[in-house]
Amino acid sequence: AELLSHSKFHLMDLPALSDTDCRTLVRELLQRTEEIPDDVVQIIVERAQGVPYFAEEMINWLIDKGVIDLHTEPWTFIPSLFDETLLPDTLQHLLTTRLGSLTDSQRRALESASIFGRIFWEEGLRHLGVEVGDVELAAVEQRGFIEAMPTSIFVGDHEWRFHHDLMRDATYEMILKRNRPGMHKKAATWLESRAEQAGRLPEFAGVLGDHFERAGELSEAADWYFRAGERAWSQGAVIESREFYGRTIELLPPTDSERLWSVLLNRDKVLTLLGEIEKRRADVARLLELAEEFDEPGRFAEAYYRRGVFVESLGDFREAVITYEKAIDFAENAGNHEVKMLAAAMSVFSYVRLGELSAAEKFTGKALDGVDKIQGDSARAKILANVGTYFNEIGDLSRAASLYERAIEINERLVDQWGEALGLSNLGYIYMQLGMFAQAQTFLYRALKLDEGLGALRPVVYTLLNLGLVACRIGDQVGAKAFLARAQTAMEPLGDTFAVAISHMYLGLCLEDAKDFSAAIEMYLDALDIYQDTGLEGNAVDVQAALARCKQTLGFEQEALDHTKDVWLYLQEHGSKGLEFPILAYQTCASVFTAVGDEDRSAIAIEEGWNEMMSRADNISDANWRKSFIENVPEHRVLSEMWDRKAGLPASRKREDENE
Repeated sequence: AELLSHSKFHLMDLPALSDTDCRTLVRELLQRTEEIPDDVVQIIVERAQGVPYFAEEMINWLIDKGVIDLHTEPWTFIPSLFDETLLPDTLQHLLTTRLGSLTDSQRRALESASIFGRIFWEEGLRHLGVEVGDVELAAVEQRGFIEAMPTSIFVGDHEWRFHHDLMRDATYEMILKRNRPGMHKKAATWLESRAEQAGRLPEFAGVLGDHFERAGELSEAADWYFRAGERAWSQGAVIESREFYGRTIELLPPTDSERLWSVLLNRDKVLTLLGEIEKRRADVARLLELAEEFDEPGRFAEAYYRRGVFVESLGDFREAVITYEKAIDFAENAGNHEVKMLAAAMSVFSYVRLGELSAAEKFTGKALDGVDKIQGDSARAKILANVGTYFNEIGDLSRAASLYERAIEINERLVDQWGEALGLSNLGYIYMQLGMFAQAQTFLYRALKLDEGLGALRPVVYTLLNLGLVACRIGDQVGAKAFLARAQTAMEPLGDTFAVAISHMYLGLCLEDAKDFSAAIEMYLDALDIYQDTGLEGNAVDVQAALARCKQTLGFEQEALDHTKDVWLYLQEHGSKGLEFPILAYQTCASVFTAVGDEDRSAIAIEEGWNEMMSRADNISDANWRKSFIENVPEHRVLSEMWDRKAGLPASRKREDENE
């Protein structure tokens, strides 16, 4: 299942072997047999219909019937014993026929073995009441039904496996249905005990769930599937985890609200990672229903926190902060400090997106003041990562990077690949803002590899968006378009309007950089509609500035000026809060004002942009980072040149002044 969900997975339909290839296979299988008539080979090829295993089993059938004598070297084909009409017409019929040729004890042994699956153990057979030794199993092995394994996962026992899954399935179908439940229960009892002795019980949780389900012990099966889901999640097997939790929910009795609550909480993490919106919507609604049923503050806190995360993932940041407030209130009443701090940290993220930095600052303080009281490292890492967005927003990149690095360290220690990937993606974005593009790409590629390995659709989308932006910033329009196209394809099932708007904005930047201004304007207008509809004023101002640049270049000076006035008004009233590209906004205002002859406002825009940039630079403690921030980010470099001209200083003099 994990393979099927991987972004690089490509389904290949393997066609049946051609007659020529099938004939080659049959000749290879019969290479130790002398003088096989061509017409016999052709009959096998025609019956096999290009299925390799069918061809192999027909040869085994000829051996069973004595048509091919293995007692000579080379093997001998005996024409008088060959009768084409006796060959079974289908693979299933052939397997059943061959199984029917076994002795009663051999057949009972294989039937019991099939209860375990493709892999089975001699001690397990004895527990099912089958006394069979190596000699008899070896005889069955010689006929191609099973294979002895060189080692066993259970010390002191002998491990075997069926030669092919289809052989195992055919054997299992021979067991009377009324006998299967009891055999599965015995197999589960033995396997649980043996796995526990070997210290490997967790890895058999899913198998035990299947055995108990087939045994009709549904409640116990649900418990094992739940444990299997937990283990799969811890191993990064996200799709498998989702399937196990799904089976758990299906098997739980309708009245078992307590276990259903636990499963839904766990599955929410999985569905969040996979971006399965409708299933998450249903699960979050069910959590709120259960909270009403329990009528406990702690349950309400958890349910509202999960709902907040859900609506935030859809880009509805206003609804998210309202929901987080409810979670915080209930968490305070319940004394649940962890959920309270998690909701506060997520509030930071949403308020940053809304451009309401005073509220974000308040919740940042709450989250950081309480983070050291959190018992769970996983929750602490989430809080640090979300609070980092505030410091990123206000330009304190050093502080943001420090928080992201701490979160990454925790997640690496916990082997939490999802959390680690999120931290790496955030850190990559920080390095992009610093103009350290090679380092940014390194972190982002690491994040993408982890996200894709997990099948984490939403994180994959945002990492691809960041990679697209980095490629755009270094002038790689081809690479940028490729990343952004992949992101747009991946985000289709997510319902994340914010991601859609970002993709349009970044693609617009890419097209603008490629001087395809008309196409860029289309992208920008699409982004503007979404930002305005969702109340993201700062992001909308970024788009207005971009439209002003494109309109000015195309010669539409009045339209460019109209967009610029909107940008300038926002900057005068709110400063740079909520903008993703604040210095670019100031630079745009200066350029447009200059173009229309408004030198006074152009000079003010240059000065305020310069002050904003230097204020952000002053928050960067590392000298190399600071230098890169000023010199390597495209709009920072352009604004520096504007400032040089305004100040009447040559660039070399300005750099000297900075270094003093």
